[in-house]
Amino acid sequence: MHVKSFDNDEDLFNYLDDISKKGIAQYKDMPQFLLDGMQVGHFYMTSEQSLVIFGEIIDSEYEEDRALMAANQHVRLVRAYSVVCPEGEMGNVRVMSLAPISKDDFQNAKDCDWLVPLPIALFWARTRISNLRAIRRD
Repeated sequence: MHVKSFDNDEDLFNYLDDISKKGIAQYKDMPQFLLDGMQVGHFYMTSEQSLVIFGEIIDSEYEEDRALMAANQHVRLVRAYSVVCPEGEMGNVRVMSLAPISKDDFQNAKDCDWLVPLPIALFWARTRISNLRAIRRD
């Protein structure tokens, strides 16, 4: 995990603004077939250094959350799971940091108590991306 510190609030907010602008630009460049695979009810994997994280893209019961997600389409509301947080934790993440996986692969990770080596999780993601690309061509 990368920790960043700031000398003052202005530097923090400038940094957050820059990250948001980059996220929006990256989102706009993503292929549509990938975006189609990153909607509510879909599953993903990501990693933070050696920690593999699995999750589901969810919808909120709160109108304020849904409005915030609609206004920030490059961000998804998620429930994330890992060996560090096996019970799951709700949060939001930028779409471009996620790799889609199938529901079956998500269940396999859960059955393994989220202890899946990164190369296997990446294989699942590559397979799902290939399948999404093939569906898009049909």
